[in-house]
Amino acid sequence: MQKDGFPLMLKPLEHKPPRPYTIFFSHGFTIGDCKGNNILAGRYGTFTSKCALISRTCDCPSQKANNPHYPSRFLTQQSVEDACALSNVTARNKALQDMLYHYVPNNAFYKLCSAGNIFGIHGCTPVDPMHALLLDILKYVMTGFCGDASPLRPGDQGHLDIIIKDLLRLLRCTARAFFPRCDFTNGLTNLTLTTANKNSAAIFMLSLLWATETGRTLMKVLKGHSVETLQSFCYTFQYLLVYEYWTKQEEFWPEKIENDRVSRRAST
Repeated sequence: MQKDGFPLMLKPLEHKPPRPYTIFFSHGFTIGDCKGNNILAGRYGTFTSKCALISRTCDCPSQKANNPHYPSRFLTQQSVEDACALSNVTARNKALQDMLYHYVPNNAFYKLCSAGNIFGIHGCTPVDPMHALLLDILKYVMTGFCGDASPLRPGDQGHLDIIIKDLLRLLRCTARAFFPRCDFTNGLTNLTLTTANKNSAAIFMLSLLWATETGRTLMKVLKGHSVETLQSFCYTFQYLLVYEYWTKQEEFWPEKIENDRVSRRAST
């Protein structure tokens, strides 16, 4: 359809008769999870701490991921094609390795019309909040707090589950349907095959627990984490919950930012 187009009869003006047009469709974006989109773009699948870059779309190094003001540059399709076209194998491998890309000279997406989008497949795979946040970041944070990567001992994990169960004493089983984010009758540390919303709910419950004086006292009994570490984790939980809520907005920049600026100027 990109090559030959799609014939269609359209009426451009109300007082004009319909006339035939040929519609050409361009590639706008591709929806998928992080690993699948990396494969489509040709990027490495790794995201370890030794990984030089954090994204398939820009050159922001992993060490600068916590700096929102880092002047990163977006990766263009032409830069990847130029690296693949280098005749010197050593130079080609070095250029691709610096971008964490495989040698894929005949990527099928390079032949698609992207309507002038210079980034191509490398910039038209938007982040899916469910996979990137709920099933990845939240899950890793929970693993670091009370999972396999946590310094908590089995006894401490059981103590945390008792705390959660004690916090969630419901009068009737039917009430669970009204509080889906609070249904952890078996605790938090033994969760398996959790859904995306369940990971968010676990972070939510730990934040509620830390928000109360009784909860903070109970959590300080956990021997695997220091008080400073517990506080850092709970701050992280709260920031992640705020970010999850932010991703559910109906509008983002630049309209929202500009409207806020106009409102502030009008109020002053």
